[in-house]
Amino acid sequence: MNTTLILFLQILIFLVLIVCAYQDYKTRTVSNRYVLIIAIFSVPIIWAQTNWLIPILLCTLFLGLFYFTNLLGGADTKVLIVLLLGMSTNSIFIFFLLFSVSNLILMIKFWKGIPLLISILFGYFGVLIISFLPILIHMTFGY
Repeated sequence: MNTTLILFLQILIFLVLIVCAYQDYKTRTVSNRYVLIIAIFSVPIIWAQTNWLIPILLCTLFLGLFYFTNLLGGADTKVLIVLLLGMSTNSIFIFFLLFSVSNLILMIKFWKGIPLLISILFGYFGVLIISFLPILIHMTFGY
């Protein structure tokens, strides 16, 4: 699949994630409509995926955390599953690195409950930057 199309879809997903993070911050709930929009934009990205093992294992882990503990909310789980299935292993690493850093900052700010979609937004920003790098290198060096 064309990397420009994937980048465009990732930008659209990022914009919807901004709305979701704001809604999560203000109301502590996220409309299923936004999760559906993210899922629709993610389908072509998921379809272009070549390595499925790590994303499927991580999705299974998050489903287990959702169903067997109270560590994750439903909207967080749905968004994480849709996003992780469309990420490569390198993107997942960057995602969780930025997710963890922003989550630590939010844990200091919010003692009772952490709006995880804000951390997801920061993690996905890293994925967006990684997706933009090949286009930037191509524009700069012509490779």
